Amino acid sequence: MASPEHGFVTETFINFVAEYSASALYGYQEADRGELDFACLLDRDKSRHVIGQTLKSHADGIEKDLNTLLHANESDIGIYLVSAKTRHIRRVHEVIERARRVIPGRVAMLRVIQYPADFDINDDSERAFLREHLRKQVVDDLLLNVVFGRLSRHDVSYIVSSLEIGRDIAVLHTIATVGYSDFLRNSSLVQRLLQQPRAKNYATKAIQSVISDLAAAGMISRAIDRTLYRVTQRGRVFLSLCSILHSRSPITTELAYILGRLGLGDGKSYFDGEGPRVTSRHTPQSRREYLLFNLSVAEEDFGIVPARQYSTEIPEGDKHWMADGVEFVER
Repeated sequence: MASPEHGFVTETFINFVAEYSASALYGYQEADRGELDFACLLDRDKSRHVIGQTLKSHADGIEKDLNTLLHANESDIGIYLVSAKTRHIRRVHEVIERARRVIPGRVAMLRVIQYPADFDINDDSERAFLREHLRKQVVDDLLLNVVFGRLSRHDVSYIVSSLEIGRDIAVLHTIATVGYSDFLRNSSLVQRLLQQPRAKNYATKAIQSVISDLAAAGMISRAIDRTLYRVTQRGRVFLSLCSILHSRSPITTELAYILGRLGLGDGKSYFDGEGPRVTSRHTPQSRREYLLFNLSVAEEDFGIVPARQYSTEIPEGDKHWMADGVEFVER
C-alpha cells in the first residue's frame, strides 16, 4: 500500500499537469494508468501520452519502474518522481546510463524529477514548499522542455529583442502556414515585408537575416543538405502564445505563471495605448508590452494574426523537396 507521502507527491504532480491546461496552450485528458502511478494525455499539436511512477522508499523497485517507463511506446513521455536519497539517485543513474547505450531515444523522453526525501507531510510549510517545487518541475521540465519543444526564457527574450515592426512574427506565421518554398515564391509578401514605412531604416536587411534570427531563437530549423526551413514545435508554441495575447484573452493564473517563467511578466493585465509605454526591453513587463505592440503591427501592416494551432503536416509547397527524406538540425 502506498504511503501518504507517495500519494501526496503523485497527486500534486498530476494535478498541476491538469491545472496548467487552463493556460490554453495544451489540452489535458485523463488516461488509463493500468499498473502505473499516473497517466494522462496532453494534446498540443498531437496527443502525447504521459506515464509516470513515484518512488518514495523502495529502492529495490527502481530498475523495474524505469524499465516500465523506458519500454513504453516510442512517443510516450516517461516521468519518474524520485525521493532524493543518495542510494536512489545512484541506482537511477546506473540504470539510465545502461539504457542510454541501447535505447538513447527513449532515455531522451524520460524525465527524472527529484523531490526532498525527508519532507514532513504533516507540516504545512513543507507541503507548500513541495507543491511549489513540483509546480516548477511541471512547467519547466515537462511543459517548456518537452511538450513546448524546449521553449525557454532565453528564446523568448532573443526573439522579442530582435522583433522589428512585426516582421519576424509575419515570417514565422507564413512559413508555418504555407511553408518555406511558397513563402519565398510569394514575392509580393517578401517585398511587403521589406518596404513597410516603419521598416525604412531597415530596408537593406535581407529576409535571410530575419530567417537567421528565427533560427537562432530555435523557432525554425534548417535542413541539413539544402536551404529549406520548417517551423519547430517551439515556434508553433510561441505563435500560439502570441495568438492568446493578441486576442486579449483573459490571462489565467496558470498562463500568468508560464509567462513569468518565459520572462514576459507574471501579471494578469494588459497595457492600454497605441504603443509600449517604455522603450527598454530589459524587464519582463516591458518585453510583454513590446511583444503586444508588435503583434498589433503585424496585423496592421502585414495582415498577419497568429493562430492558436498550426498543423505539423508538411506544407504542400515543401512536399516535393522532402520526397526523398530530409533531416533537419534544430537548435
